[in-house]
Amino acid sequence: MRVERGVVLRLAAHLARIEGSARVAGVPLDLEEARGAIAAEVLEAPDAPVLRLRLDHDDDGAVRASARPFDDDTRLPLVVVLASVLIDADHPRQRHKTTDRALYDEASVWARGAGVADVLFRNYRGALAEGAISTLFVRDGRRLRTPPIGDGALPGVLRGELLEVGAAIEASLDVGDLARGVVLGSALRGLREVTVDPTRSWLPGR
Repeated sequence: MRVERGVVLRLAAHLARIEGSARVAGVPLDLEEARGAIAAEVLEAPDAPVLRLRLDHDDDGAVRASARPFDDDTRLPLVVVLASVLIDADHPRQRHKTTDRALYDEASVWARGAGVADVLFRNYRGALAEGAISTLFVRDGRRLRTPPIGDGALPGVLRGELLEVGAAIEASLDVGDLARGVVLGSALRGLREVTVDPTRSWLPGR
């Protein structure tokens, strides 16, 4: 979550998503406790123009909030590459933001070291799904297209907001669609225009 001047942006939407995931998983979640943990952490957080806030909750319902100054990695070269490994779009974890993200975490660490903004993933059907740390959008005139949940996209907060106001629509995308113009999106970083480097790719373990 992005915190500016002590205000957590899109807090209600973030909590709604977390609550929905907890309900599906059968995990108890006290929203008032979550709000209290967030408020306390923001109050005690280091003084910085922008904070990156994280809220974790355990299987027993315990919540923990942590905040740190946001390192504005939007200054990285706005280039993305494709992953050489495919994801299972039908796996339940693709629909929920959890700590079970080893593949994506490895990709994002590599990306920072390689000087690229993100790594884009495809599913076993060859359709584009999402980035390791971002929602994927492509240009479609004055609107954006974004992969549907069924193709492996995480239902991100910014994604949901853009769909709700009609600024984006869901559509299955393939690699050829990237030529329309690629935009990365997240509630933390906002929208970023990027280009695809076709000469590079990412493979786990390298």
